[in-house]
Amino acid sequence: MKAINKDKFLIAIYGGSGSGKTTVAKFLAKELNCHYLDADKIGHDILIEAIDEVEQVFPTVVIDGRVDRKKLGDIVFNDERELERLNKITLPKIVARVKEEISKLDGLILIDGAIINKSEIIELIQLRVLLSCDRIIRVERLVNKRNIECKKAEKMLDLFKGGDYDILIDTSLGLDRIKDDLLEIFGRYKEFKTKI
Repeated sequence: MKAINKDKFLIAIYGGSGSGKTTVAKFLAKELNCHYLDADKIGHDILIEAIDEVEQVFPTVVIDGRVDRKKLGDIVFNDERELERLNKITLPKIVARVKEEISKLDGLILIDGAIINKSEIIELIQLRVLLSCDRIIRVERLVNKRNIECKKAEKMLDLFKGGDYDILIDTSLGLDRIKDDLLEIFGRYKEFKTKI
């Protein structure tokens, strides 16, 4: 864990698809009354802003001036090289936007997103939280909650490589069963005042 910046303390929550990043992050942001940045949502916004670049590399995914995220996902989650091509377009822009958002905030800041451990964002973080979850449960979450085909869900899980962490949390039991543990672990950071 890095030294605490006197103006801000950044907690990153990351993990593979279906690990519960957003569910856990939103719960903690509410309970800790802190700033919340969704790096995946920023990534979706960047896709819209970088549509011309995306269309140059993936011409079949832009339809009527919009990125068809399902078609794009079918390409990039089936071939790691294609995912790398997409990341070359979007990752620098996502990193720049996350840094810009962080620069506007003070206090406790919680960031969630799958790309955190693959980018220089991780260098800004004081507390790195990796979520793990039983593979079968993750596939079920992706199929049932996000309407993703089972085969595609399996490939999505294979793409996440893990990373370094300060805290490892197993979300296999679901949020309701781990809420108390989360509050016990993260409650100490609530005193880091957030200016909202």
